[in-house]
Amino acid sequence: MFDTVYIRPILETGPSFLKFQKNPENEPYFRQFGQAFTACAGEQPGYEFKIRAALSEVLLFIWKKSQMLPPRKMPDIQEARIKRMLEYIDANISNAMTVKEIADTVSICPRECQRIFGRYLHYSPMAYVQRRRIFTAARLLSETNSPLTEIALSCGFQTPSYFSKQFKQLTGSTPREYRAAVRKNK
Repeated sequence: MFDTVYIRPILETGPSFLKFQKNPENEPYFRQFGQAFTACAGEQPGYEFKIRAALSEVLLFIWKKSQMLPPRKMPDIQEARIKRMLEYIDANISNAMTVKEIADTVSICPRECQRIFGRYLHYSPMAYVQRRRIFTAARLLSETNSPLTEIALSCGFQTPSYFSKQFKQLTGSTPREYRAAVRKNK
């Protein structure tokens, strides 16, 4: 029910993004987000419940805000193209790839591929690929004991040092630090 009423409508027809500026109208959003952050940082007994409650309020605020905006509907052809391009990226995450190769999966030119990614995903195709690689690596770091070099190569990075640099740039920690933090919190 929760998913059907609140999450799915935002993801499927809600706005591509919402920008919250500090003003009295958006104060509840920032207050609840701050409460979640404070509870997370303090880790007092039961902090998980406080985080859940605060983030639920944030989600409700976002849901209400999105109800006031016109629904976003991606044209069916664009949706099908994005789906096939993302499937290609996921299937080839360990391989080098170019915008042209991604575009070729749906028979469009590289420039149109860039326009579609920018309009609907808010990233360039290669920035999306890079983020996808980092998120895949983060999952592998938390779920496996594989060496960092093996994870780097399996996620399409040519060298472990470049992998570490890109990982830290996106997550704020090195792969080794990330793995240690995840294990500490399990």
